[in-house]
Amino acid sequence: MGFSMDPVYYLIKSLELDPHNLEAAHLYAKILIDNGKALKAIEFLKSLLVRVGDQPNLQNILALANLKINKYEEAEVCINLALSACPRSEKFLHTAFLVKKAKGDKISAQHYLERIIRNGNESYEMFWEMAKLMNDKSELKKRINILEITFSLNSKDPKIYEELILSYNKWFTSEPVQTKDEYLKKAFSQHIQNKRFSSLPAELKKKINGVRTSL
Repeated sequence: MGFSMDPVYYLIKSLELDPHNLEAAHLYAKILIDNGKALKAIEFLKSLLVRVGDQPNLQNILALANLKINKYEEAEVCINLALSACPRSEKFLHTAFLVKKAKGDKISAQHYLERIIRNGNESYEMFWEMAKLMNDKSELKKRINILEITFSLNSKDPKIYEELILSYNKWFTSEPVQTKDEYLKKAFSQHIQNKRFSSLPAELKKKINGVRTSL
């Protein structure tokens, strides 16, 4: 008799031996979600939660499963339950951010990112997500500042550099009075001297060169 190499097989066997094995349950649900079986994961997790009571980690992954099929209200209820038990959990805060972002609640999504950053995660990914949430008109200067932080943390990602240059271009072409900001002018000049500038799309380089001559 051969042995199965499918990890799901062993997780199911483990749960058959111990239906309250929360670690195996969590892994099983995650595999289901990753394999496009979010509905099955939701059914499994709801049934398990009835038996084992409230479990923050299971509520979190249940929120992610609901998010996968665009059930935003259900996802929000689940992640709020998880956060009520562990309000400082970075994992739960990030799920809450994803839920609020999916719902289009930009202010609340920013709030959860800020909590993650205040808790000590100052990775470029957090600032990058923050920048992408900001309006490129009413919050343009703040967006540039956040992108500067993102770029300082990861200067190798071409997407970050291009978005930073695009934001500067919008700033200097939106209102004439903004061109008087000497600090931004200096920072912008330094960025367009970066060797990455040559790899930007031709149309964008043309726009940037036009702005550069007017400064």
